[in-house]
Amino acid sequence: MIRISPLKTPIKVNLEVNGDKSISHRALIFFSLANGKSEITGLSKGVDVQSTKKVLTQLGVEIHQEDEKTVVRSKGLKDFRQPDEPLDAGNSGTTIRLMTGLLSGLPFPTEITGDKSLQKRPMHRIVEPLSQMGAKISSSPDETAPLKIEPSALHGIDYTLPVASAQVKSAIILAGLQVQSGETIVREKTLSRRHTELMLQSFGAPVHVDGSVVRVQKLDEPLKSLNISVPGDPSSAAFWATAAAIIPDSSVVLKNICLSPERIGFFTILREFGLKITLEEKSITPEPSGDIRVVYSQFSDIEILKEHIPSMVDEVPLIAVIGAFNTGHKTVVRGAQELRVKESDRISAIVHNLIQMGVPVKEFEDGFDISPNSKPTGGNFKSFGDHRIAMAFSIAALGAEGESTLDDAEIASISYPEFWEHFEMLRKSAET
Repeated sequence: MIRISPLKTPIKVNLEVNGDKSISHRALIFFSLANGKSEITGLSKGVDVQSTKKVLTQLGVEIHQEDEKTVVRSKGLKDFRQPDEPLDAGNSGTTIRLMTGLLSGLPFPTEITGDKSLQKRPMHRIVEPLSQMGAKISSSPDETAPLKIEPSALHGIDYTLPVASAQVKSAIILAGLQVQSGETIVREKTLSRRHTELMLQSFGAPVHVDGSVVRVQKLDEPLKSLNISVPGDPSSAAFWATAAAIIPDSSVVLKNICLSPERIGFFTILREFGLKITLEEKSITPEPSGDIRVVYSQFSDIEILKEHIPSMVDEVPLIAVIGAFNTGHKTVVRGAQELRVKESDRISAIVHNLIQMGVPVKEFEDGFDISPNSKPTGGNFKSFGDHRIAMAFSIAALGAEGESTLDDAEIASISYPEFWEHFEMLRKSAET
């Protein structure tokens, strides 16, 4: 347990956050499909990304560090070997879902599992479309991990995602690169993150995007090796933007952040509701990136609806924190039932911690309402074993009236090992 005292003065700081987690996972996986040596600068150091690295090395891919660069050496899928034991995805939903798509086309049997938390998360959403492609996947009776995958001849399908999910889309695309016949088509009703399509295209994969439709052909030759630099993670940047949003007269500049439209919904929607946010694009390789400046300002009422969720699903706990401090205004979140099956039941966890702060909140199956209120008090916050809940409410503690406690600080390392280092930088900026 740690104790967190509120800040009494504004934050004024420039920060470079950790490398984008979503891009980091994919860079490792896609470079394992390449022929030759590829280098990644700025790879996320989060435990989840390390899980992807571990799974790939279990499959025979050579991955090592050279100074600040992560080097991947492979000869493509033909170089993969059958692992000696089940693949371990740890706590990472991205690892198990994307890798299951890749494993579905391999010529040997595999099993992939994870920790107790991951074994509770639903896998039907990937098993169902992959099975339509001919994959032979067995799961637990509850349709959770461990997943056992037998060799099979895959074929292309035309599949419409019932719910926006970049993980499911990516799993289907990775299987689609290995089909024996046909074209794989993935259709989306609501656009999800597009890292997989954009990165695979830049690596030379037969992937074509037309609006909300992705078409995938069989990968006949290994991808080309490349060197890439991973921009900062907008989901991590959002913590410090939240601090600036709840502490009067504060401002932060977040450097070299991924600015892909599907990833910055948190920033774009809050700008609509009154927060002063400036985006300055500086690069478009491998995806748009640049600086984000956030300045404390007054909000109107906040309303987050179903169509907003895909581009800001990881930031909903921070919307709750901002809503708690948006005194005199209400905050409404709907269409976020996906949060019930994350590392924790995030809706329940959010409501629990808001109540700890004396914030009037009503829980719904797909979200919550925060009523107009006065400034929140400090609280005894629970992480519920969830890194994003722990980090979100540590930021809330900075703006609260009185001291707060957090039961598990170390859980932040799942996605953001540098979090507490940057937390102290933020605090010191307010003290000088």
